[in-house]
Amino acid sequence: MPSLQDIESMMVGIDDMEEFKRVFLIFACATLLAPTSHLEAQLPPVSIISDSLVAPLLAVQVTLFPNSGICIGFTFRRVTADGNACTRFIRSWASINKVGRETTMVESGTLPFYDRTMVKDPNGLASVFWNHVGKIKFEGSQRQLSTNKVIATFILGQSHVQQLKKWVLSQCPTSSHVSTFTVTCAYVWTCMVKARERSGEKVTEDELEHFVFGADCRALLQPPLPATYFGNCLVSCFATTKTKELMGDNGFIIAAKTIGEAIQERLRKKEGVLKDAEKWISEFETRKEDRIVGVAGSPRFAVYDIDFGLGKPKKSEVVSIDMTGSISLNECKNDKESFEIGLSLPKIKMDAFEDIFANGFQV
Repeated sequence: MPSLQDIESMMVGIDDMEEFKRVFLIFACATLLAPTSHLEAQLPPVSIISDSLVAPLLAVQVTLFPNSGICIGFTFRRVTADGNACTRFIRSWASINKVGRETTMVESGTLPFYDRTMVKDPNGLASVFWNHVGKIKFEGSQRQLSTNKVIATFILGQSHVQQLKKWVLSQCPTSSHVSTFTVTCAYVWTCMVKARERSGEKVTEDELEHFVFGADCRALLQPPLPATYFGNCLVSCFATTKTKELMGDNGFIIAAKTIGEAIQERLRKKEGVLKDAEKWISEFETRKEDRIVGVAGSPRFAVYDIDFGLGKPKKSEVVSIDMTGSISLNECKNDKESFEIGLSLPKIKMDAFEDIFANGFQV
């Protein structure tokens, strides 16, 4: 069974890494492209002691750049908390560090809520998920770092978002879920699929493409959980369609409709958002890994407002997208109405994506 341990070797590390100054200043200046391996190499590995997998629930690394600034890296295990809880934790930590006291958290009502008895599990999902974990073979030690990928940030302005929404509503006037999230993800998804063929990758039109994302279900559980609940409260949403559908002229419209329907189906179930949750893992495993696009982060997290007392961040990166094949979504630092979209792709595919992404609005 899982257990928590306080192991000294997993404590916070603080490094003074002059040799990494060039790499991280690329992100501080918001330069478009940089090799992902420079960031991945700094992630803490898991290890195996006896028959147990040992992995830090939280790892923090602070890298100092003399006369320039610092880079703070965080990694959380999802068994501990989802993105909402992680960001709230970091925000609280930053606030205490800046102000020097905890009373502000009490006054603002942002104290984390830890009462696990509020979470009801009548269908025994905890046992289902835990039994599956026991079947996974962990190899621990050092990760295989990507050497052929670059990480990039693309900006989607509010005017572009409104243009995408109008585009969907003009083609599907009865669509019931045309949100900023829906059209943003649909546009990026279709651009990624088209970039595969543009970059020379062999594409089979009848294959299935999958867009997978999590939805915060705190308010939808019975009884509802407060927004400050510290844990993982995501339900999985799967949008699936054929490659040829996304490759066509109406690919974006089909993607937006498919994602919207996936959201409606998951969040509007009469049986509750956890209906068929015991099948989530097995359903995910039947999908081809290289045909899955996921989402990490959310503009709602407002990471650029976090201040440890040293000023707000110059740049935020979700490093895990290189290993998961996901995209990252974030608010734009200089324009709260725009969005940052992070990708990690081979350089030739990134170039193709950039061209398709930029020219798609000229149609």
